[in-house]
Amino acid sequence: MPDSKKSQAHEHADNRLEDLAAHFRGPLRAFLRKRLPPGTDPDDYVQEVFLRLARRADLADVDNLEGYIFQIAVNLVRDDRRRASTSNRMAHVEFNESFHGYQFLSPERVLIGKDDVNALVKALEKLPERTRHVFVLRRFEGLRYGEIAQRLGVSVSSVEKHMVRAIASIDDLLGARK
Repeated sequence: MPDSKKSQAHEHADNRLEDLAAHFRGPLRAFLRKRLPPGTDPDDYVQEVFLRLARRADLADVDNLEGYIFQIAVNLVRDDRRRASTSNRMAHVEFNESFHGYQFLSPERVLIGKDDVNALVKALEKLPERTRHVFVLRRFEGLRYGEIAQRLGVSVSSVEKHMVRAIASIDDLLGARK
């Protein structure tokens, strides 16, 4: 293809992309705003949608261009959520010295901590086996009540009752120490 035809084809693609951006920018922004976490700028995603469209060699072979554009947006949100969950991004907190402040752990504080852990272990040992098992699965392994119920072959209500008993017993045993 001669240079003038390449230039015309490129200019036509640019105009087509500008037309698509003018037509879909607002609807895409609204669509993304509903699907993104609060405080996330949908314009960054809109820009990425059109960047991906610009990278595509030819849009003429796309049957449903509107559906294709919105599918790109959905994929961007999905990919971002996947990256956030694998990096646990939402669990990260910016360091703030007034919030996280450095605390010197004196030998006395370490000893108190060890005593507290030992008291908790003794309190756990005094619980009935099933109650202790439920407590450990919930508090130390992070299982949900439904998962615990399924694992132990009991109802969710039963798991809730065991947790109430465990917390009350541990609170009584540890509260009596102070």
